[in-house]
Amino acid sequence: EILACTPDNGDALHLLGALKFQTGLIDDGLPLVRRAVAAHPDRADYQNTLGVMHKSLGQWDEAKVALNAAISLSPRFAEAWNNLGAVLEDEDRWNEAGEAYETSLMHAPDFTQALVNLGRVYLHRNRTNDAQTAYKQALEIDPGNAEALNGFGLVLEKMDQVPDAVSAYEDATLANPNFRPAFNNLALLFLRMGQTHDAELTL
Repeated sequence: EILACTPDNGDALHLLGALKFQTGLIDDGLPLVRRAVAAHPDRADYQNTLGVMHKSLGQWDEAKVALNAAISLSPRFAEAWNNLGAVLEDEDRWNEAGEAYETSLMHAPDFTQALVNLGRVYLHRNRTNDAQTAYKQALEIDPGNAEALNGFGLVLEKMDQVPDAVSAYEDATLANPNFRPAFNNLALLFLRMGQTHDAELTL
């Protein structure tokens, strides 16, 4: 009804587009958010949402344009920095992704997702101790974060702390029974330990 009266209402366009995106209707949501951005190009939050949508479609160049616009409008926008890091990670630009996550955390030190993402980058770059620190910080903020628990398990496994790694993976599966990477990592670790039956039960 709001859009019928004021078709350029940015907040209404953005909200409706974001809701459609969250319910899996990105083809319906994307044009709405584009309209919001066109009507109000100075809104960093609209640009950020547009960037996230493009990322989900694998349209990395378009995502970077929108996210960089959000950052230009609001340089301390931690979420936009984190989302930019995720796009750069998708492009295998790990060093730049890490810098984006670090910048996100500079503006929001307790941003759990950025800590988890940074831990993954550190792990990929064989900075195991730094990865351990990032995941620990994430778990101090959100002890039930399955992604952080799984990442912490990967760190512990790499450090050959196998029993602790098993515990971390198991905690991740309990925290989120739908988070498949933790089940997969746990099963692989059981196989490495020669515990075939436990691996089969995990999968």
